[in-house]
Amino acid sequence: MNEIGECTFGSSSEGSAQNTWNVNFGNGNTGSNGKYGSYRVRPVAALQEITYDIPFESIFDAFFDCIRHKKSSPQCAEFCVRYFPKLVQLWEEVRTGTYRPGQSVCFLVNVPTWREIFAADFRDRIIHHWICLREIPLFENRFQDTGDMSFNCRKNYGQFAAIGRLEALIDEYSEHRTRDCWIVEIDIRGFFMSISKSVLWEMIELFLRDNYSGDDIECLLYLHRISLFNRPTENCRFQTPRRLWRNLPQDKSLFSQPADRGIAIGNHTAQQEANFYNSVLDHYITQVLGLQGVRFVDDLRLVVRTKEEGRKAIEKIGAFLRDQLLLTIHPKKIRVVHYKQGTKFLGAVLKDGRRYVSNRIRGRFVDKIRYFNTFADTDRAAEMVEPFVATINSYLGLMAHFQAYTIRRKYALWILEKWRPYLYFTDEFRRAIAKAPYKRLSRLRAAIKSGETSSLFSEPFLID
Repeated sequence: MNEIGECTFGSSSEGSAQNTWNVNFGNGNTGSNGKYGSYRVRPVAALQEITYDIPFESIFDAFFDCIRHKKSSPQCAEFCVRYFPKLVQLWEEVRTGTYRPGQSVCFLVNVPTWREIFAADFRDRIIHHWICLREIPLFENRFQDTGDMSFNCRKNYGQFAAIGRLEALIDEYSEHRTRDCWIVEIDIRGFFMSISKSVLWEMIELFLRDNYSGDDIECLLYLHRISLFNRPTENCRFQTPRRLWRNLPQDKSLFSQPADRGIAIGNHTAQQEANFYNSVLDHYITQVLGLQGVRFVDDLRLVVRTKEEGRKAIEKIGAFLRDQLLLTIHPKKIRVVHYKQGTKFLGAVLKDGRRYVSNRIRGRFVDKIRYFNTFADTDRAAEMVEPFVATINSYLGLMAHFQAYTIRRKYALWILEKWRPYLYFTDEFRRAIAKAPYKRLSRLRAAIKSGETSSLFSEPFLID
């Protein structure tokens, strides 16, 4: 048995008809006792007072939801080694009200722009999933009731659904492009770092008390509050050199914000909280102003009949954001444009009833081609074929949603100038395929057949 403060506990279960096995929750060791011998097996017992009596199965459900599609990550693999006692320990901390978030990993990404990311400790991610399993169905009803404008981080929504919705609104307001209509472009400045935690928490608490019917509501409020008000900047490990933070504007860094401002990008709860925060804006736009549009996080597009109507909408929305949500519109990202001029939205340029790929996506694709072309004439070409093909297909798959055949063909022919011996294209340049000798599975089969597998297993697994 392990002692943690004043708490001593262990667990047991039947192992066979004659034996039981027990788990030491302190070190994860297991052992077996004869059921019919003189040994005694004690069930879980904690001297600390139980504050939130939630079932262990709820933590187990959150754990399996958390590891779905994440089993290859190092953090997941590490946690899954003897995961059962770790889950029991986490359950005990939640039940006794002693759970506290652990250390986050902080790093920067620079695609498509510089952003600061905080990756929570794996056990904290389980708590985030526990929260979201209960809140997302309620939030989904909220989003639908407030005009169904939000398209990010929702099942059956997403980037291309948002683009399609905007196209449909333009077609509706312009009456199939036979009359004028205007598109209002609005972006919120430093959105994630400007969210007021106190305002957000007040909204969430009232909403959950009015709409959540589970008997674990107090535990849900406790876990959400402690996760929301956690300051990852005070307990984090840097994975990116600190000097690179000079590339990040202050309104995009949590380190530059007061304690009440900003939520950490990277947490599973962050996108849901951001969506919920802006659902108030959705309600104002659809129910008070009577307008229609599409929102993807903080990127907003409205369709109006006249340019003057668009200008008035910007003034009213700006005042509402400032007074009610303590947010501001980015002054350089406001426009009211005629639909024939086109609008950029989520990597697409919508113009003349067509959907074009943005210059930013094209530029990133070119950068990737140039990078991999540096290996084409080296002895590393063969091992780089599969990661290159994976990269190519990610961009070609994206471009397949746009009128981009000419671009796909142009880039494919450019690639084939150096990589023709290694790969080919199919389906009107929508997909690249590595030739058989350069596929790992094909090489594995050939090696097994010949009995020479040692060199193959020593090859690195490359991830672009």
